[in-house]
Amino acid sequence: MMDIVYEPEPTLLKFHQSNKFFRGIRGPIGSGKSVGCVMEIYSRCLEMPPDARGRRRSRWAIIRNTNAQLRDTTLKTWREWIPDEVCRITMSPRITGRIDMPLADGTRLDVEVIFMAMDNLKAERDLLSLELTGVWFNEARELPLVFITAGLSRCGRFPRQSDVPRYWTGGIADTNSPDMHHWWFKRAVEHTPENWEFFDQPPALLLEDGHYYPNPVAENIRHHSKGFRYYLDMIDGADPDWIAVMVLCQYKSLFTGKPVYSPVWNDNFHASKTPLAVLPDQPLYLAFDFGLTPACVAGQLAANGQLRILREWCSEEMGIRQLVRDAILPDLARDFRNLRYIVTGDPAGTQRSQVDKDDSCFEELARNGLPGTPARTNDFEPRRRAVINRLTYLAAGEPGYLLDPRCTMLREGFLGGYQFELIQTLGDGGLQRYKEVPAKNMFSHIHDANQYLCLALQPETRAQSEAVQKNIARMQQLNRMRARNRTGLE
Repeated sequence: MMDIVYEPEPTLLKFHQSNKFFRGIRGPIGSGKSVGCVMEIYSRCLEMPPDARGRRRSRWAIIRNTNAQLRDTTLKTWREWIPDEVCRITMSPRITGRIDMPLADGTRLDVEVIFMAMDNLKAERDLLSLELTGVWFNEARELPLVFITAGLSRCGRFPRQSDVPRYWTGGIADTNSPDMHHWWFKRAVEHTPENWEFFDQPPALLLEDGHYYPNPVAENIRHHSKGFRYYLDMIDGADPDWIAVMVLCQYKSLFTGKPVYSPVWNDNFHASKTPLAVLPDQPLYLAFDFGLTPACVAGQLAANGQLRILREWCSEEMGIRQLVRDAILPDLARDFRNLRYIVTGDPAGTQRSQVDKDDSCFEELARNGLPGTPARTNDFEPRRRAVINRLTYLAAGEPGYLLDPRCTMLREGFLGGYQFELIQTLGDGGLQRYKEVPAKNMFSHIHDANQYLCLALQPETRAQSEAVQKNIARMQQLNRMRARNRTGLE
């Protein structure tokens, strides 16, 4: 057995000593969080009770948001601390690791590690099919809560309790600071579940009177060859928001990519300072994005052609059925009663697999009194152009798109949260390249819904959409008349 020398920092020591079902650690860049999680996995595997054959068996999933980050960062950290002679790595068909080695007490360590990137639907389905001992969510601020819930639901399934005595099982996570909309903040600061625990490392530097100073209680400094100079050099010329998140460890929005709607979004022009009134004589347009984290936007057209976005609904740990019944329908009954609803959404919502084997998302909406029609396309560029057309349109001297202040996720997405991810910076001139489609993050789902709404209200599609809605209404009325006739005959 190879000796692995690891001396945890004070906060990580508390992290290791906890036996909570879910444990999260937040800290500045370079504070040793990821290394601590690697060693937590390894130590938990060593502590696993042996089965009847003397094997200490574990199966872990290690999750990152994208395949590139999984390979370039997470896997690299794992191999630095758990070398290939201890854990044999296989790169295809997916990245897996295998530890099979004798221990000094005569037992044998038998561990399977599955590395997964949550950047496609297949990976999401694969996660829900696993039987795990534990799961590590690396850089958890990049992962929606639905993935955390899915991963934790697979823990405690391996090995079977009948094969070994009771053992610890659960999830661990590390992250740099997210913003205050994030599920991490809500659970770490506002309300922590009973069997969850969060640990905060001290900031690397302190800010006083506009100057940055070394924090005497900062962690992991001894492992940086330049000591505090590692951080002081890093912040020279850096954006203050980036420093606040990555070095000072503050909860704050950090947008590193290119905003999708820059420069056409004008916050002072497009964001209303006061709540927008409901127009009683105009229909309410509802647009949905489906998938694992569904979202909905509601808006009305004013007489001058202005699109007024009145509400947003973002899901957290709920599918389309629960979002509609628990959030949208109660709000409609309270704030938008007696209005006609015109519904559209992602064409993928016609697929039955998004709700269950019998129903599609659009069928689920219709069942709840919200019959709708799919958008004409889910291609990104037509959707983006539809929003840009609205943002650059003047409605009798007023903005063609006006956002209610209660729509905080849409607004923060416009301000930069909905962004094209930076790929690389080229040359001495600093030329930057970005991906051609926006990053999937906490702002992307509500902005997808917003795009479907704007797409439906483009001049060439609005009349068609209303005609379809009228046909649906006529069919529903005809079906009700037929039902009454059948009842009368009986």
